Amino acid sequence: MAKQYKNYMEQVVESALKEYLKNEHEICTCEQCENDMAAMALNQLRPHYATTMRGAAFLESEQKNLDFVVKVVSAIKGAAEIVRQAPRHAAHKK
Repeated sequence: MAKQYKNYMEQVVESALKEYLKNEHEICTCEQCENDMAAMALNQLRPHYATTMRGAAFLESEQKNLDFVVKVVSAIKGAAEIVRQAPRHAAHKK
């Protein structure tokens, strides 16, 4: 059986993380650090799975909810601070 579902929270976090990092110059943006930040943020947030375009549209409308946005940004900020303090790669690079 082919996979027919998707966690749309991944897209939300990836997009929000890219926007957040545009203004943060003290945080490494190498692939490892960005993946670590995204994974940590996702672990703090509820997954939002959908199997249809209608379900995806509902989740997109939820992104306009202020509480939802605050939760996502808070999870990203927390993850970014952890990675900033202890990046997992050999040399801290920007």
